[in-house]
Amino acid sequence: YVLAIECDGAPYHSSATARDRDRLRQRHLESRGWRFHRIWSLDWYEDRVGEIDRAMTAYAAALATGDSSSSTIVAAPVDGAPANGYVRQRSPKPRIGSYRFITSYGESEIQKILDWIASDGILRSDDEMLAEAVPALGFLRRGKLIDERLRISIARWRRNKPG
Repeated sequence: YVLAIECDGAPYHSSATARDRDRLRQRHLESRGWRFHRIWSLDWYEDRVGEIDRAMTAYAAALATGDSSSSTIVAAPVDGAPANGYVRQRSPKPRIGSYRFITSYGESEIQKILDWIASDGILRSDDEMLAEAVPALGFLRRGKLIDERLRISIARWRRNKPG
């Protein structure tokens, strides 16, 4: 994915606050390397062809600047940071045991891995945390036991996170 296009339809207007509507969604997507483009319904109604052209131009620009081979994550700036963004990287990976079975990992080891994954400041869903935790723990594939254990650990991690 390289370009997010947001329109001001029902989901846009159902956001609890203008901050949610106008900044958080955009910041989250940009933190994942997407470019962001908005189409306002009034503009669409008045000049559909022009809006399609603008969207296609935004798409072409996103493709031209996208680099899926990069190992760093270009994130949206926080308030007060330079408008051109900055690179976010994770803290050093914690040293934990390497085990063949998920049941061999202690809860503190899993919590350290979850903290490490989140150390780049990018918001992730539980499924995204799970998908990143599996290889971080050294597993090549997922199974029922791994999924169950990690889902419980992720829920515990979220409850205990400060803020």
